Amino acid sequence: MVRVLHSQFRNDRKVCRDCGCELIVGENWTQRASETSRYLCKVCNTTRSRGKKVYSEAFLKQKNPIKHCRVCGIELILDANWSVRTKRARGYICQTCHNERDRTQYHDREKLAVQMKTYSQGLKAAVIAKYGGKCACCGETRLEFLVIDHINGGGREERRLWRNISTYRKRLLDDPLRDDLRVLCHNCNAAFAYYGFCPHQLDSVR
Repeated sequence: MVRVLHSQFRNDRKVCRDCGCELIVGENWTQRASETSRYLCKVCNTTRSRGKKVYSEAFLKQKNPIKHCRVCGIELILDANWSVRTKRARGYICQTCHNERDRTQYHDREKLAVQMKTYSQGLKAAVIAKYGGKCACCGETRLEFLVIDHINGGGREERRLWRNISTYRKRLLDDPLRDDLRVLCHNCNAAFAYYGFCPHQLDSVR
């Protein structure tokens, strides 16, 4: 498998991060994947998805119209052991295996919270480093104190366009450097928001 460096995504020509082929919306790249910055062609995306799941022999050999659970291999019967909602999502998994998967994988809220926080902080560190790694006003370098500031305002409205803060940070990381963004610490950012200037600017004049 070819691993494509993340720096290769920061241009107009998008390539698959696994095989390196050029991504073209409507051919080997879905519109939804392009909007969420998922740089995987359809073939590699399917390979990754299948690599994370368990498939029974009955599922791999199945032929229409008979469907089998991909985990335990039993025949799927609608409204008996297979829900309409799962069928619509093309989820070939019986209700028993579905419930067990949810119990073991998705109900450990503490573990999920730690994973999500680690991922989000990693994106923040990468974006901060991309835009200089220190406060443009006072020079603060500690990550916990730093944020991305919109010089001309409008940051709240822009963030609302994205599903969550991690998706927004990933977009900033993928896109070219913007002239209307800079790194500020929380103190300087609050001062600019409330007063229109920072006291550090007055100190530098004196």
